[in-house]
Amino acid sequence: MRIGLDRNQRGSEMSSRPRRRIWAENLPARVLKDPATLRLLQRFDLEPIVAIPPEREDGDTLEALGRLSGAGIRVGLWPLLSDAEGYWPSHANAASFERRVTQVLAFAERGGVAPRTLAVDLEPRLPITRALLDGPRVRILASELARSISPEAEELRLRASHAFSGVRRVLRARSIESLAAIWPVQLLDLRTKTPILGGLLGTPVRTGEWDVLCPMLYSSMIHAVAPRVADRLTRWAYRSIARSRQLGAISVSLGLVGTGKLGDEAVLEHPELLLRDVQSARAAGVQDLALFSLEGVLGDDEPERWLRVFS
Repeated sequence: MRIGLDRNQRGSEMSSRPRRRIWAENLPARVLKDPATLRLLQRFDLEPIVAIPPEREDGDTLEALGRLSGAGIRVGLWPLLSDAEGYWPSHANAASFERRVTQVLAFAERGGVAPRTLAVDLEPRLPITRALLDGPRVRILASELARSISPEAEELRLRASHAFSGVRRVLRARSIESLAAIWPVQLLDLRTKTPILGGLLGTPVRTGEWDVLCPMLYSSMIHAVAPRVADRLTRWAYRSIARSRQLGAISVSLGLVGTGKLGDEAVLEHPELLLRDVQSARAAGVQDLALFSLEGVLGDDEPERWLRVFS
């Protein structure tokens, strides 16, 4: 019988010791299950969070998850939707995501894999994210704001809240840790009763809803999107995290080492930049870090040089 910890106990346990996770979004299953990959994860005590969009729910992925689990490596699952459904979960597709979580958990169970973590990657729908990062940002944000205050939007929020509550109930019943990845601007919402920015993005979060909140402080992207104020924004983010740590467990996602879904994201040029990010997170009191991504690290001629500074 598995006896789970309640949310407060999990948060206390996780904040008291260093923890290192690593995202794996586009890594082929054959590489994930390769003995060299397993040895690297073991050596640096890394917990992979493995992306599972619908097209990757196959025998190869299941075998890779089984090998990770069989090697004693703690496994995280990262359910994703199809591109047509928006890829990342948000208000717009929360009901579909609730079904997707059930499918992914059943998929892992068929292989005898008991995940430690399930990541809920709360980001605006794929087309909105592309538009926000590529511009024109003001017009897009104004349009989304107008849409967010309509009666239809309120009904959508209520249905989405019900769906995400269903996800949390399923995970807690199975003693699976929930990790909600959020955009860093949503740190502004953590101390407010109403998550205004999250509501605008369609990805509101409140403290206490998820076991771990994980702002994505990808310094390479912050410098690419806002080069003039990147350092100031990053310092503000870590100050906000330091002030919010008593509200619940917080992880921080760092990088980028390798591109993700968009395919053209700015990446860190050398490990010294990652080391600076790790030091900033530690100075803010964060012991739980996640690195994006495993495929980026493995694509380097010397993957250990990134993991040495990350660990």
